Amino acid sequence: MRTRLLVLVSSSVAAALVACGSSGEDTTSSGAGGTAATGTTTGGGGECELLPEIIDTDTAVGPGCVRLDRTTVGGATLTIAPGTTVLVEPSGYLSLGSESGSTLVARGTEDDPIVFRSAADSPAPGDWQCVYLGNGAAASELEHATFAHGGQPCAATGANPEATLVVMAPVRRIAQVTVEDSQHHGILIGPDAGVRAFEQNTFSRNGEASINVALKQVLSLGAPNTFSDADDFIEIDSKFSLEADGTWRKQAVPFRAAGFQINPDSEVTIEAGTRIELTGGSIDAFGATLNLAGTEEEPVVITSAHPEPQAGDWGCVVYSSASDLTPTIDHAVIEYGGNGQGCLGSNEPTLLWVPPSARITNSVFRHSEGTAIKASGECDTAAWCTNQFESIAAGPLECGTSSDETACP
Repeated sequence: MRTRLLVLVSSSVAAALVACGSSGEDTTSSGAGGTAATGTTTGGGGECELLPEIIDTDTAVGPGCVRLDRTTVGGATLTIAPGTTVLVEPSGYLSLGSESGSTLVARGTEDDPIVFRSAADSPAPGDWQCVYLGNGAAASELEHATFAHGGQPCAATGANPEATLVVMAPVRRIAQVTVEDSQHHGILIGPDAGVRAFEQNTFSRNGEASINVALKQVLSLGAPNTFSDADDFIEIDSKFSLEADGTWRKQAVPFRAAGFQINPDSEVTIEAGTRIELTGGSIDAFGATLNLAGTEEEPVVITSAHPEPQAGDWGCVVYSSASDLTPTIDHAVIEYGGNGQGCLGSNEPTLLWVPPSARITNSVFRHSEGTAIKASGECDTAAWCTNQFESIAAGPLECGTSSDETACP
């Protein structure tokens, strides 16, 4: 396939042209995939090529600077070279939609990263919209790239997602990428995204949670990732349930959700050091095997998202009563729940509802509005009572089908 090359002006040469009194006169060139125009940007970049409105032929740009207004890539590959700065015009976006083979390859290097930033003289969050990777963009790769000052509602799709990077395809790689100064989220990962490699990314000064991820794709988040702001978190969109098997990786900031469901027959292990904060609702693992694999140094924590937490802020963690399931809960802290909201149809006031076969060790249960542990059959009292219980309103254990509390010896 023929590749169209846009020859760009490096920022140093462009600055020299401006200093020498370049006229800034526009010229145009035509070719397959649309029209490109050269003009002067106001963002300190000198004269930079303007990306065409439509790219439908393989196109390579850089190094140097390039201007982006609103460009749609359809059935073609846009390759951005290391050392390229993309100056985005007000409300601009780059869209790769549903057409198969729509691909963005933006692989910089440590010494020559790729930068998407506002073209404004005084850049600010929300100066531009987004880079949208729709479901036709599965072959896309982003590495050693920075995205700054975006995050306006993204008009590249009718849903208007609010993030600088919007990922709706199972792209090959998002690694060593920095997203900063977004008006809303830094990156939004949709339910069908399934990013195949997501690691070593950095997030700073974003207006909302730096990552908004559909629950279906939470297992695709690799590590480590860096979050510069102490109050940052990962927001889970729990409209769809988690259907996969695998490991829920620890991140440097908490996950936050309004409860969620793990599908029956799924097997998920939550890694040591993971913190999940609930704004309400329950974690419904009915029929699934959900393992909490903490350590003494790094327990798995399930807690309230409220700034001043109290007992009953959320419901429970609920499993099936089936004895053939053996969830393992080791070195976990489960706290500030027990209001019964979403804890099956009966809304049982307990922190944890498990089958009698559950292995529960080295864990802390505290600040429950109801009991700490409920079992639909006999409790493993000898083992379960070795855990730690604090501020439990209705006693540590509730065993069998009655609502009678069972005290620990």
